[in-house]
Amino acid sequence: MNQDYNKVINRHIDLDDNDIETLRQKVSQITVPETVADDMREIIEGPLNRCGIYHRIFYRVKSEDSIVTKLTNVSKNYNAYHKMQDLIGLRIVLYYVDDIKICKDLIEREFPECEWAVSSQTTSEFKSMKTNGVMSLPKYIADRISPQTWELPIDKTFEVQIRTMAFEGWHEIEHDMRYKYTKMWEHDESRHYARKLNSVLATLELCDDSIISMLEEMGHTYYKEKDWNSMIRCHYHLRITPDDLHPQLQEILDGNISIGKFIYKLERADFIMTLMDCYKDIELSSNSIIAIINEHFLHNKEISEAVSKLGLLKEKSYEQPNREKALPTLTRFNVFRSLTYLKESDIDSELIFMAASEIIHKWIIEKYENISDNMELEIANYLNQVSEGRLSSESKLKIRAMLREVTEIESIGDSCYNLARTINHKYRGNEDFTEKQYSHIHQMFQLTDDALNQMVSLVEDEGHQVDVNKSFNLENEINNYRSQLKNQNVLDVNNKEYDYQMGVHYMDLIGECEKLGDYIVNVVEARTDMKEKK
Repeated sequence: MNQDYNKVINRHIDLDDNDIETLRQKVSQITVPETVADDMREIIEGPLNRCGIYHRIFYRVKSEDSIVTKLTNVSKNYNAYHKMQDLIGLRIVLYYVDDIKICKDLIEREFPECEWAVSSQTTSEFKSMKTNGVMSLPKYIADRISPQTWELPIDKTFEVQIRTMAFEGWHEIEHDMRYKYTKMWEHDESRHYARKLNSVLATLELCDDSIISMLEEMGHTYYKEKDWNSMIRCHYHLRITPDDLHPQLQEILDGNISIGKFIYKLERADFIMTLMDCYKDIELSSNSIIAIINEHFLHNKEISEAVSKLGLLKEKSYEQPNREKALPTLTRFNVFRSLTYLKESDIDSELIFMAASEIIHKWIIEKYENISDNMELEIANYLNQVSEGRLSSESKLKIRAMLREVTEIESIGDSCYNLARTINHKYRGNEDFTEKQYSHIHQMFQLTDDALNQMVSLVEDEGHQVDVNKSFNLENEINNYRSQLKNQNVLDVNNKEYDYQMGVHYMDLIGECEKLGDYIVNVVEARTDMKEKK
């Protein structure tokens, strides 16, 4: 950064016109392409559409004036270590208040590291209830934004706000009339109006709760009347087709009211999460909801036969638009294969292992350190060029999945490099792992190797014959084994079975394998567009 810019970001009071102008020139160079908006909407909105949640979504990039105002705000104190996090913002406006937590959970599946700010409720006051999250921009999206942006104290993150329809209108008025212009509310005479504004908020909160209560009461009424179609629409209140319940299913539920009771009593959130875990894109209707509940919760044989006969669990099919261009074939990259031989006759096995470790480490450093990085960059640039064309929504989804795949495969390469570096560092010392530690390391390596082989099989599987659940099961095994070894390591160090430093090297290897397992399952998810059941 130049001196003028450092001067601006390190000063937070008494900024003169020259300082402001320097900052404004920097801000004017910020460019966020329109394709970022499309991709961000699809990332956030895709899961909501899949599970039928009623919503509206709004996207915005901060204006130049807004950025300058925020970066020069004394109270914010933005600098190289405390950055503005909401250059890009998305607001999710939900029809129903009980969707707020579900929506938050769905976002956390896409962005596990999301940091949330959620207002706490008290019995003595009504205040604006906020559910705001900040999460990192996907790398391939951040790379599209002008690089000058990141020279400012602006983080590679975006903000998501979740609100209900009722609160949205109130928030907009409050934001412009009170938050942005506090002076108007500082007079003693304004306290009455401030209280009145908050009383409107209390009324809106009651309205949100009343709608859910009303729907549940209606659902119970329809349950008693055996109007199963209306019961499902009220209890689950999702965006479903207007189709009537199939007569065969109507007859089954009429003859066994306990089935209807189970469907009515099933937690809505449990159904939605199952829908996300197990189905890529299914058309929701009263019929398919019953089919899904039976498949995963109820297991009624009569319903299973009817569902199979009627074909109620078919995924949606898409017709490719005529304007869509065929994607050009991606270049195939050949990975190096190399054999290194050691003369074993005049050195013992430990020295052979140490020499092999040195050779492997040097080999990775000299030949492979930058290969995966370069491959990721080349493929990402190519796909970004393709995405600038006129493509269908499904093609955009495919490109986004490919970009995620490439990024996660590059992370696998980094993780393998970290393993080699840790092994090499350990063998430069005088201490060695215990026999039990070696056994655990070999077992963890075997699980990781199995996960890698399963991932490769799935990526190469064009006929969709490979079971994706094997990858998720292997990841769970890796995670559980890592937790087990972490707890055992604390006990072993305390019992002086090995020293603390050997425990550090040991857990570095185990922890890196767990990270590698996460990257592997991320590739699998990107490839299959399925989510591990959590």
